[in-house]
Amino acid sequence: MEHKGSAYSCIKYSFIAFNILIWLLGLGVLTVGIWMHVNRAPYSELLLNSTFFSATVLTIIAGAIIFVVGFCGCCGAILESQCMLITYFIFVLVLFGLEVAATCLCLTHKVQIQKFLHAEVQYSIQEDYNSNLLDTPNGGVVAAVDSIQEYFKCCGIDNQTDWYKISAWPNENNVPTSCCIRPQPGCGNSESQSSIYPRGCLEEVKYWFMKNMYTLGVLALVVAVLQVLNMIAAVTLFCCLRNNKPIL
Repeated sequence: MEHKGSAYSCIKYSFIAFNILIWLLGLGVLTVGIWMHVNRAPYSELLLNSTFFSATVLTIIAGAIIFVVGFCGCCGAILESQCMLITYFIFVLVLFGLEVAATCLCLTHKVQIQKFLHAEVQYSIQEDYNSNLLDTPNGGVVAAVDSIQEYFKCCGIDNQTDWYKISAWPNENNVPTSCCIRPQPGCGNSESQSSIYPRGCLEEVKYWFMKNMYTLGVLALVVAVLQVLNMIAAVTLFCCLRNNKPIL
């Protein structure tokens, strides 16, 4: 039976358009995750020492989930399939619940999470950083750490002493070139450390989050509202179809 109501059509085609975007987003994230895994992108190895999932695996899983959710939404609306619409609703509801749980976990265990991340990055600095590996498949940690220090204009986790006597220079109090305010060869050697970024990266990253808290909060709220609206749209389409035809 055809549904000719303007409200139904508006909801249906808006729902389809939005989920096509979600499907394409999932495809893009999945592609990026596979690319990171194949090319061993820099940030994929920064927290790889004791975490169960690496950044690449998490990216691939996230991309696959978004892809499947968008696919169920598109096909459910286009085919007017009650089964796929209810599957879509369940997927989005579970994701929404996980997001709320993760947010609560981060807020209630932020000290433990900070300590865990501190220990992970400290291990990466101590054991995995070696500038000679920068252009090799194992140079991910080097590129990631250098990029963070250059972007945030910081040195080490707490301060420059985090770099002293690491495995790359076990008997020297050196720092990487990326710690230098004016980078040049040898500027991080212990005898020539005259212009090193004085602040650690942990405080700079925390300050960046605080400075952008409003933007991040608005973004999170927009995502939450869109998820709720899509669940409402899925239920609305499901109810309209249920009142006019049997479940497919």
